[in-house]
Amino acid sequence: MGRKLKTPAELLRRNRLAHPHGTLNAYHEVLLQDLKKARELAALALQKEQACQAMYYNQRKVRRRGAFAPNQLIWVYRPARGKKTTKFGHRWRGPGQIMEPAGYDNYKIKMLDSGQELVTHCSFLLPYYYPQHLLEQMARDIALDLREEATGAADID
Repeated sequence: MGRKLKTPAELLRRNRLAHPHGTLNAYHEVLLQDLKKARELAALALQKEQACQAMYYNQRKVRRRGAFAPNQLIWVYRPARGKKTTKFGHRWRGPGQIMEPAGYDNYKIKMLDSGQELVTHCSFLLPYYYPQHLLEQMARDIALDLREEATGAADID
């Protein structure tokens, strides 16, 4: 029912097998040249792939060596665990405060909300920044609400 399937090796070496060389040594030399060429091509492909992987690795900002200083505020990656935990649970806890380096990219931190002390790897930490623009907007909203309450209370009297 159709043609017999051929492997890639059969297709590549079809001419050489159809027209064998005069001697075994000549055929052996051709095979050695093919292996040498294949080795060189594999080495080039390996160098290219390693360069790509190094570029992708260096683009990621995973490793933060020396990025945290004592008393710096940080977020800590601690996903919620338990039976009734959903995927919508908070994953980042904070703010926490760096107390001191604990060696090997680990830091001793203190959670400001609970006072709990932890030793955490730097890959689970992010810098914590106050959202200044949101704080200013919230302060304006609170001041406006207080003024409205004061004028509303004066109108009732």
